[in-house]
Amino acid sequence: MQANSNANPANTLNNIIENNVTDYILSKAKTVEKKVGTLIMFAVRGIFAQPERLKNEVRALAADGLLPKWLGDLPDPLGFLVHDGGASSIIDAAYRFVRDEPGVDVVLFGTSDPHHLRENIASLTKPPLSTADRQQIVTLFGHLVGVGIEAPKRGRQHPRAGSGRS
Repeated sequence: MQANSNANPANTLNNIIENNVTDYILSKAKTVEKKVGTLIMFAVRGIFAQPERLKNEVRALAADGLLPKWLGDLPDPLGFLVHDGGASSIIDAAYRFVRDEPGVDVVLFGTSDPHHLRENIASLTKPPLSTADRQQIVTLFGHLVGVGIEAPKRGRQHPRAGSGRS
């Protein structure tokens, strides 16, 4: 994005499972049209860094009828993203997915581990996920809201926090 003294940043939450932010960015906030820079937070927070939590959350969503039962039965429900020519890990897929959402200017991440820093930078500099992988993500998870996003420890609690599913 070109520097623009009239531009203001908009922070938003987005990840593979909570991926309906594009509608907000493009339709409601009209950030591109208004030349507002969009920063994505929590692309990989918690749920994607904890495979057991991810598996449990997907199982619970499938049990609630919010995801297909077959997805909840898989030992690695997002494993379809890791393949030759695809992502090297779920975390890699998560960063690449949100980076390529229309209207996204910045993907924020934080780590104190130099190895994780190098991996995060590598993910953000790789080519986009395939159209098929992106479409599968949107088809499976595009209708979900508030999944996999938890408030920072000092922030207000997310509605799903403390639901017993983590």
